[in-house]
Amino acid sequence: MSDIINLLPDSIANQIAAGEVVQRPASVVKELLENSIDAGASSVELNVFNAGKTGVQVVDNGQGMSGTDARLCFERHATSKIHDANDLNAIATMGFRGEALASIAAVAEVTLITRRPADEMGTKVTLAASKVIEHAPTAAAAGTNFFVRNLFFNVPARRRFLKSDSVELKHIVSEFQRVALANPQVAMRLTNDGALLYDLHPANRRERILDLFGRKLDKLLLPITVRTDIASIEGFIGAPSAARRRAGEQFLFANARYMRNPALSRAIYSAFEKLIASDLMPIFFIFFTVDPASIDVNIHPQKTEIKFENDQVIWHLLNAAVREVLGKSSSTPQIDFDTPILSTENFFPPSSFFSITEQERIESVDATPSAPHIRYPAPQGAGAGGAFTAIPSQMNREADAPPFDLQLSEGHTFQIFNRYIVTQLHFGFAIVEQRRAHARVLYEQLCASEPSSTVSQRLAAPLTIPLTPLQRISLQTLQQELSKIGFTTELPDGQTLAVLAVPRWLEVGKCTDLILRILDEGDTPAESAQAQAYDSHLRHLAFASAITRGQPLSPLQQQSLLQDLFACQAPAIDPQGAPTYVLLTDKNVNDLFKASTIT
Repeated sequence: MSDIINLLPDSIANQIAAGEVVQRPASVVKELLENSIDAGASSVELNVFNAGKTGVQVVDNGQGMSGTDARLCFERHATSKIHDANDLNAIATMGFRGEALASIAAVAEVTLITRRPADEMGTKVTLAASKVIEHAPTAAAAGTNFFVRNLFFNVPARRRFLKSDSVELKHIVSEFQRVALANPQVAMRLTNDGALLYDLHPANRRERILDLFGRKLDKLLLPITVRTDIASIEGFIGAPSAARRRAGEQFLFANARYMRNPALSRAIYSAFEKLIASDLMPIFFIFFTVDPASIDVNIHPQKTEIKFENDQVIWHLLNAAVREVLGKSSSTPQIDFDTPILSTENFFPPSSFFSITEQERIESVDATPSAPHIRYPAPQGAGAGGAFTAIPSQMNREADAPPFDLQLSEGHTFQIFNRYIVTQLHFGFAIVEQRRAHARVLYEQLCASEPSSTVSQRLAAPLTIPLTPLQRISLQTLQQELSKIGFTTELPDGQTLAVLAVPRWLEVGKCTDLILRILDEGDTPAESAQAQAYDSHLRHLAFASAITRGQPLSPLQQQSLLQDLFACQAPAIDPQGAPTYVLLTDKNVNDLFKASTIT
């Protein structure tokens, strides 16, 4: 029997290695940008074509390469960063494995033009699928120009797994942002198909953050500075009011290298407990400086996983620093309706509404079609729609729609703190959070309507909203979703969104926040079902249109809101899943007083 084990040729071995290093166009961007930083460049330009699928070009003014090095850099495990095994214990550069360029050249067509400042002539090297096509002297500017074309041209299976242009471009922008944040002293520029996305000048860290993510963060960034013998921690966290429902602006760096470290992220989340809702995520830009010998970067080819020698100490340093900054900023937690002041043992959970015995039921509310339309007063600055109208939907009109019966009377319903409505029941009383209740009513009414029936109101003058590059990319896939919920939008200059019409339900002053939230947090149809995206927009719309906390309501408006709420299919929770009310029974109140001795 003949031998069956064969030594793979370099071309196949390089393709296998490329599977770990080069997963999508953004992987090429990451490796080339990091090479430019390692080369000491003070200016880096990134040009991508067709979201990197047909071309990625990185041009820098770094130290360049000799003719020999220009050819040798495409060989496997060829690197200028490592000379012996001891160097692995103190890595201070972005690249060091010597795999990236060989992996890229194995699955693409690559042209390299480079020149050292001291050389009169530069060098041009062209490869395709690891084969050298050209290696010759050429006139060139000092620095390096990499052009990677037709990624995965020889691996069609990998190319088929690439996502839409907008998704791939988002990944590229993310890699660009990481390198730009870690190196604010470097001028960086990004274009896509010739359209300018970023043009960043050298700046300090704070200015670089604002240049990347918008001036809206200017007053929301809280600086952090910790210096010890073990580590220095610098950067910024966002104020609790800047928290979002999606982990977007969350960045950790170790010695200017972006990293993913769930444990350190939890240290920050822990400090924000009770300051933000459980479904919100803080924003942070944290930079660690440590002895290179005290971290291990050589864990994964992507080099985004880093182990710290003193991980527990660093965790506590970070957690304490964030807590201190939040304390100094007077970001004290507010009483939240999610956390009752009294023990939860003294309350029925919302589901108890559905287990009330027949003896405890009381006379049903009249929910017939003759029920009047109640107009809740609109907040100040409302648009042409005026007050919000609570239109009884089909589910409101069905006689058996309410899951339980309530007796609501003007004499037994009142408002406290202009936020909660208290109503007496046969078996106790309910405390209803008015904004959540109204959001539930509006959400179910929106769901009961056909998407085409969403009525818009045209604005007398367009509302203009400056967009970040990532928001403009999101708009490409979400503009149709915005149209479905009543927005008419244009992007006349390619950078500023013009809003021509808004949903009838929505106060004009709330349009900007809602649109930016959808663009920042909404998944594209390629990543989630269209129905889920539309439903998410309806939830946002319901909350944006709901009455505000602190808004006084008349007794009639209070009763009407309660009737509409308890006619809903799911009255116990708001569109985001938070409770709309809590219950107290006679027994609950008696139990509270039993805890103390009455003389």
